[in-house]
Amino acid sequence: MKLTKTLMVTPLLLLSISAIAGMGDVNGSTKCTTVDSISKKKAIVKACTYDGAVGGSMSYAISQLNFKLPNCSTYRTVNNATFDFDKNGNVQNLKESISINGKAAEIINLHYKTFKKISDKEIESRYEKKNPNFSDVLQCFKYIKKDAAFCVPYEFISSMS
Repeated sequence: MKLTKTLMVTPLLLLSISAIAGMGDVNGSTKCTTVDSISKKKAIVKACTYDGAVGGSMSYAISQLNFKLPNCSTYRTVNNATFDFDKNGNVQNLKESISINGKAAEIINLHYKTFKKISDKEIESRYEKKNPNFSDVLQCFKYIKKDAAFCVPYEFISSMS
């Protein structure tokens, strides 16, 4: 099954057989990685807490999360998308709004040790395996035109779906 990056990032957490759409509050803890420079591999990993809301339907997906680090820093992430499907079930007409702390961002996946970008194709190929392993992947909100990003483990994102 081919997935777009946005749909992998913004899980349809609350969909069920009897529900067409859903939205819910989430909270908990995870590890957060603040990357001052992707090219120089300058990053700090810390435990953090999060709260926010996720949800979706057959035409939209929403994720708005606030991550709080021990030093009282907060990272507000937004990933909202609208879309529909063609007759083959492929996503089309995808429109996204992605930001971090109110600034435009893009979502990228990085290897947690090398900070090399992991392609969407590689992520999709992992999903095709019986037990996909994403333990080496960071899902990052990368500032547009900057070498900095805010990341969480990809497994954290996939656990919400």
